[in-house]
Amino acid sequence: MVKKGPLALFVFLALLVSLWCQDWISLHREEEKRWAKQTGMSPAMIHQLWRSTSHFADEADDDSHIELLDATTLAERNQILFVTSAGEPRCLTFTVCSKGTGFLKNWTADHSPSGHGFCDDLGIAVRSTVDERRAEIVAPLGRHSPRASHADVAHYEYRWDGRTYQFVREWVGLEFIPR
Repeated sequence: MVKKGPLALFVFLALLVSLWCQDWISLHREEEKRWAKQTGMSPAMIHQLWRSTSHFADEADDDSHIELLDATTLAERNQILFVTSAGEPRCLTFTVCSKGTGFLKNWTADHSPSGHGFCDDLGIAVRSTVDERRAEIVAPLGRHSPRASHADVAHYEYRWDGRTYQFVREWVGLEFIPR
């Protein structure tokens, strides 16, 4: 008969954590392969880009996913738009990196100047438009009033100044909450 005690529980939990970490790593590798096929970049280059934008020192701890890897919109400036998501609710991080400097970040944003995260809410997804001159991120803020059928949705506008995107203005509109 095997005794079950604190050591057995510790070993079991360590094994689970190890398997969970390997799952994140294999999921990232699959994502990198998928984006490599779509963009023509190598999986190694995508991995380097993803790691350069990660908030985690250990990639096994990173639960982010690649939402968008756009190598064409900003190609004239030799830059890539890279959008990742993480967490529940899904929150986005927008990054513009320079290909010529080993993916040095030119701009990154994961929250508005007023401190709101770029997170999905009430069934409304965060969305964006980025071009060579401006970036606009649209993110739900919350229900307009306690029983409202509409949500306040913030629009954050950034302008390219030759080096990075600078925040220009914010405005709030209403958007219907899907059921």
